[in-house]
Amino acid sequence: MTSTVTWDIVRASGFVAYALVTLSVAFGLFMSLKVQSKRRWPRLINYELHQYTLLLAAFFTVVHGVSAWIDPFMRFHWYEVLVPFMSHYRPVWIAWGIIAFYLGLLLGLSTWLRPRLGYRTWRILHYLSYAVFILATIHGLGTGSDTKTAWALAVYGASAGLVALLTLWRLAAALRTRPGVQALVAGTILLTLAAGLGWTLKGPLAPDWSRVANNGHGSGARIKLVVVRPQTLLPLDGVSVSGALTTAEDANGQVAVNLQGRVAGAHGGLLLVQLKGQLTLGGNVLVEGGRAAWEPNHSANYWLARRVTYTNDTVRATLSSPLTHQKLSMILTLNTVNGSNFGAVLTLKPSRASVTA
Repeated sequence: MTSTVTWDIVRASGFVAYALVTLSVAFGLFMSLKVQSKRRWPRLINYELHQYTLLLAAFFTVVHGVSAWIDPFMRFHWYEVLVPFMSHYRPVWIAWGIIAFYLGLLLGLSTWLRPRLGYRTWRILHYLSYAVFILATIHGLGTGSDTKTAWALAVYGASAGLVALLTLWRLAAALRTRPGVQALVAGTILLTLAAGLGWTLKGPLAPDWSRVANNGHGSGARIKLVVVRPQTLLPLDGVSVSGALTTAEDANGQVAVNLQGRVAGAHGGLLLVQLKGQLTLGGNVLVEGGRAAWEPNHSANYWLARRVTYTNDTVRATLSSPLTHQKLSMILTLNTVNGSNFGAVLTLKPSRASVTA
């Protein structure tokens, strides 16, 4: 449960930080476009929103990094979330997020030091906001576990579209007297968007992206996972089974006959068969159906049958393994029934028959 909670925090804080970076860039562009009104929307509001969204983005980025660090599944070392290209999990794509964070800090620091830096230097440094946004987008698409979901793609697409549209608007206003340059810059921006879309389709949305992005290191998890590998089971032909037989009757005359026996042989294991039917006037049981299960020795695998047939002291069923989807044809022939004990002969062979639910 802890792993799930921390990973949810990683995902949520990452998207919140990304949305705030997008808003900060958008408010900065609104300021440069002079989209404001002295009465309803003064310039100070754009400036303050630009600053506070950037500050909040830094806060949620810290939450994003810390929660990834303490996540018990990934088990990042402290330097993996602070030093670019040191991560054991998708190192290149994690690195762009780390670099974006440091550039964001530099951008915020430049704003506070603006009186000492001078307007020209501050303005040049302020173009880093584009780098922060682009690197954060690449980091999210390349690393995020939600990248292939429709809602995540909508977030990335809307953010990129908003920033591109406002940038085109800003450049159109600044270069209104230079239409040739306007067309060149607009074409460059549109080509960049097209390249980003093509990379997303061929990269993060490709079926093998997890392997490519992680340099063949699997999921990146640092915990040992137990993998159940299917065993090759030899057919069991004429193997003896012995065990206990119990019966139970309800008020409606329904009877359940339970056979629980040990299977001889190398695989052996436990065989459970339950026959259900009606009690006749002669004291016999008219079998109408039942179920069966086999658990071999020294194996994590098991087989189940939800329906069996019973004819002339012979139980037939098709067993299916939920783990390996292997099917076995079972024939169990009862040869001795002595009070509460029974003896039988079991045959198990590979089968292609479907299991009837």
